[in-house]
Amino acid sequence: MKFFLIIGGTGVMGTSAIRAIHKHFDQNIMIIANWYGKEIPEFQIEGVNHTIFGDINSPNCREQIKSFNNGKFDYMFYATALGDVGIPIKDA
Repeated sequence: MKFFLIIGGTGVMGTSAIRAIHKHFDQNIMIIANWYGKEIPEFQIEGVNHTIFGDINSPNCREQIKSFNNGKFDYMFYATALGDVGIPIKDA
């Protein structure tokens, strides 16, 4: 089984990574994705096995991530937004 971690799973890059994983790997995969913003209880990122809400700078969020496969991932995509969506980064 291949383990994938996607930080920023709700953005354009994160959702593209999820689609690419499903396209290029067999079904023997585990995708854990994180998102942060306005919390929506019970929200699940489409196409992933587990969704983790929270700021990755938070120890609680990092502990949740590490709880999967003893914190060992075969691939990681770091796709966080660095500012408001739709605003050029130089203006964020």
